[in-house]
Amino acid sequence: MGWNPWHGCHRISEGCRNCFVFAADKRYGRNTELFTVNKEFSKPSKKNSKGIYTFFEQPYVFTCSNSDFFLEEADSVRDAAWSIIRERYDLNFLIPTKRIERINQCLPTDWRGNFNNVYISCTIENQAAADIRLPIYTALELPHYLIQAEPLLGPLDIADFLVKVRFEKITVEGEFGPNARECRYEWVKQLRDQCVQNNVTMIFRRTGDKFIDCNGTLTPRRARGMQEPNDKNLSYISENKCCNLL
Repeated sequence: MGWNPWHGCHRISEGCRNCFVFAADKRYGRNTELFTVNKEFSKPSKKNSKGIYTFFEQPYVFTCSNSDFFLEEADSVRDAAWSIIRERYDLNFLIPTKRIERINQCLPTDWRGNFNNVYISCTIENQAAADIRLPIYTALELPHYLIQAEPLLGPLDIADFLVKVRFEKITVEGEFGPNARECRYEWVKQLRDQCVQNNVTMIFRRTGDKFIDCNGTLTPRRARGMQEPNDKNLSYISENKCCNLL
């Protein structure tokens, strides 16, 4: 279910082309480009008559799945969102973003040492995105470092970045939907090899709707959300302790 304090976004890269939010909004006649604050903005801080919080999600709260936490239009309300996250230190907030260049200017003034429950994840879809985002991301001072290669749209060479900071986890999956682009076995295997070499946990979560296997064959499309990879060896669990998110 997660927490969506606001709604609306803009496509900024290839990974956004077939975004599920735009597709869903189109079905309901909603303009995804229009930024609006949702009624559930304060949901994590709501309490019942006994003063007990009513919102609990574990292992993490997926934050802003219908937008981007660092969207420009959210600048006026983001401090209030940070206040809620600060208040709910008992919850882990997962914040995936493609707007890596905006993170530093959007962090709260008391960021350092006070937000260990925040997991800002860098989303990349191809080498071009990795080359732009990862140099900025790895230079940030964050309590946790995560990569979401979702959807994976091409081969990735990110080995040089994996040694700059201690990445806790990388997750990978293909693209979904009627216009899904292919995800290939060799791309996933190449990324896994880099993770093994650098002892970084990698989880290949779902193949997507157009996965090309190791034999060059398009795998049959299964029920939406059930495209777990047959080859479990494409994932790797590091010896180091990693976060239980994602």
